[in-house]
Amino acid sequence: TLNGEQQPDFLRRVFDRVFKLE
Repeated sequence: TLNGEQQPDFLRRVFDRVFKLE
């Protein structure tokens, strides 16, 4: 299930982690 909608989801999760790390 490699959909384009999964790409933004992953990026969103990464950003969430970066924001939490700061």
